[in-house]
Amino acid sequence: MLMKLKHSWDTHQKAEFLIRIGTLLEQGYTITEGVNFFSKYQKENQKPLLRELLDNLHRGVTISKALEVLSLPQHIIGFVYLAEHYGNLPSGLIDGGNLLKKSEELKEKLQKLLKYPLFLMWMLSLFMVVMYQYLFPQFLQLFSTMNVELPFITKMFLHFIKNSPLLIPFILIVLASFAFYYLISFRKKTIRRKAKFYSSLPLFGSYYQIVITYMFSTNLSYLIKNGISIYDSLMIFKKVEGLGYISEQAERLIERLEAGEQLQNVIINETLYLDGLGYIIEHGQTNSRLDEELSHYSDWLFIELDNKLKKLLMIVQPILFLFIGLIVLVMFAAILLPVFSLIKGL
Repeated sequence: MLMKLKHSWDTHQKAEFLIRIGTLLEQGYTITEGVNFFSKYQKENQKPLLRELLDNLHRGVTISKALEVLSLPQHIIGFVYLAEHYGNLPSGLIDGGNLLKKSEELKEKLQKLLKYPLFLMWMLSLFMVVMYQYLFPQFLQLFSTMNVELPFITKMFLHFIKNSPLLIPFILIVLASFAFYYLISFRKKTIRRKAKFYSSLPLFGSYYQIVITYMFSTNLSYLIKNGISIYDSLMIFKKVEGLGYISEQAERLIERLEAGEQLQNVIINETLYLDGLGYIIEHGQTNSRLDEELSHYSDWLFIELDNKLKKLLMIVQPILFLFIGLIVLVMFAAILLPVFSLIKGL
């Protein structure tokens, strides 16, 4: 088992490493020469990880296995494995790095779009706590001495803030229940049943289907481009670790192909892949350009995923801002109405 060092590499650095090593391999360097050359220009805190990687390579560990010290996502490791054993390793490393970079850019877009609304909600919660602890006690004391009743909206707001700490144990109980279900039941389910569950979730399901279709079409395109038939590609998927649903489904696809069924029909009728994949395979086989069409299709899927996430966030962001605005409005009403009541009572 490979030892993984604590490292300070972010995802962009990992992607850049794969791309640069792949470029050096294309220029005639060996993998160890490439890593040594790359390490000369890195900061000292990044070199221990590269030394560990070199030690693994010197011990005869495969490149895809040695790269596990970088804590790369399993689908990237699987992609490099395919390139190492069945394709072109330099281009596989470059493509894997670009794939990792695109995935990270998509993740950063999501974080950027959600960061500001979540920050506002956190500031709002903090302000509510300050109001409850310091401002409203003064109102209560003042109104009690003057024998004046607080406005309804102020009483409701105070009641909400007073009972809001009860939400914390409730949330903890819900999270603990999900964790218990995952450890006891869900984790033991087959990959296929897990995939069916993910794909059936509202909103999330369609995104999951795009992702698994994208991974399948990308890997299949890569293998076909390197002269491997569809059947042999599925046999490879079946053996590769880290591909999850793709590996599990490959076995079922092989059985259907051996029974004489058409691949595109099986994909449309019996898998969680998008139906468009079946049509692309049928069209690509007809014009003998299957690798190119799968590659174009995977690019389109990535753009489609990006656009769907943007549309979702265009809906979520206004809702969050509206929710925050309503709370702010209620807060100001809860503060100002008592003041108006006092002025009116004078």
